[in-house]
Amino acid sequence: MKVIINGATGKMGQAVLALCRVGAYGVKSFSGVDVTGANRQFASALCDTVGKYDCLIDFSNRSATEEVLSYCLTRNTPAVIGTTGQTSVEMEKIAEASAAIPIFLSPNLSFGIAVLRRVCRLLSEWLPEAQIEIVETHRAGKTDAPSATAKMIAEDMIRLNPDSYPLYGRSGEGVRGMGEIGISSVRLGNCPGIHEVMFGTDTETVTVRHETHDRRIYAEGALRAAAFLCRRPAGLYSMEDLLG
Repeated sequence: MKVIINGATGKMGQAVLALCRVGAYGVKSFSGVDVTGANRQFASALCDTVGKYDCLIDFSNRSATEEVLSYCLTRNTPAVIGTTGQTSVEMEKIAEASAAIPIFLSPNLSFGIAVLRRVCRLLSEWLPEAQIEIVETHRAGKTDAPSATAKMIAEDMIRLNPDSYPLYGRSGEGVRGMGEIGISSVRLGNCPGIHEVMFGTDTETVTVRHETHDRRIYAEGALRAAAFLCRRPAGLYSMEDLLG
C-alpha cells in the first residue's frame, strides 16, 4: 500500500509516519505534505505532489476538507479523513464525493472507541430506563468542547431513543429532565483522552470507560482504515464498517 499523509508534520501526522516507516498495515511506500515547508522531503501543498497513491490520510485541519476532496476526486484516490469539526457544508461535500470514491470518516479512529460505542448501544437497549451521563477528559490545549467523540456517543443514544436530548454541562437549580443525556468536559494537563459513559437506574450503575494512553492508536486506526478502503467501492465508511 502506498499512502500520502496530509499534515505530515503535526502530532498525528508524525504518529502515522512512524508506523509507515516500519511497514505497518501493509505500507510499502509513503510520502507527506507539510504546508509549513519545514520538511523539504515533503511537498508544501497537495497540488505539488507527484505520483499515484493508494490512499490519502488527512490529519491537517478541517479547513482543508475541500482541497483534500478535490485532490482525491481528481486522482480517484480513497481518503481517510481524521480531522474533526467539519461544517454542515463540508459534510455535504464529503457525502457527495463519497459517491465517486471511498471515504472513511470518523471523529475517533480508535478501535476501542468503536467497541465502546457498540457496548453502549446494547446497554441503551437493555436498560431503557437508565439515565445516561457522558464525561470526557482531554488535554488542556484541546480547543473544542465537548469532544466530537462524546457527541457521537450521545447521537448513538438519541437514535435509539428519539425522546432523549443532550445537555452540555450542568449548572443552576432544577432536577434532571426526562430523556436528558448529560455531557461534561474536563480539560487537564496533557491527557490524550478519556471517555466514560454511565448508565444509572435506581438500583445500579453500569460504567463503560475508554482511556487513551498513546495517540498512536489513532494512527493505527487511520492505517487500518486505509487498508480497508483499498478493497472497497465508492461510499462513505466509518469505524462501524471496520468493526464489522
